[in-house]
Amino acid sequence: MSQMIKARCIKHISNHYSFIIDGVSTVVKASGKLRLGLSPMVGDWCELVKSQEEYVIQKVLPRFNQLIRPSIANVDQAIVVTSLFRPDFSETLLDRQLMLIAYENIEPVIIITKCDLVKADDPVFEQVKIYEKAGYTVFIHRQRL
Repeated sequence: MSQMIKARCIKHISNHYSFIIDGVSTVVKASGKLRLGLSPMVGDWCELVKSQEEYVIQKVLPRFNQLIRPSIANVDQAIVVTSLFRPDFSETLLDRQLMLIAYENIEPVIIITKCDLVKADDPVFEQVKIYEKAGYTVFIHRQRL
């Protein structure tokens, strides 16, 4: 009798998928019948069946969200890293990324870098404060490593 387990996909290259099974990264192939349905993405929970000495993906379980770029599913949190200097801060780009994340009900965390390269009284810091006031989690990196 074959053993059915539930595991999460952590890597996908071509027709090979990696899952953590019993604490070990294991390469798994998709069953032929899986091609008729939903293709697995990184982050997907799947039902796997052990056939002889290898596992085969039998079913992709329902997703609660997914992103196209990068191609991932079931994301809880997204970290958006943006710079204040070279490249300069872009509200337009940050707003676009936050909109795409919010559309999929993913919690965004904003990290602002290169703050030490901008004068402390620069108006860009007022732009950053708008995101904090809007309720976003914002981390400001001010120190050189």
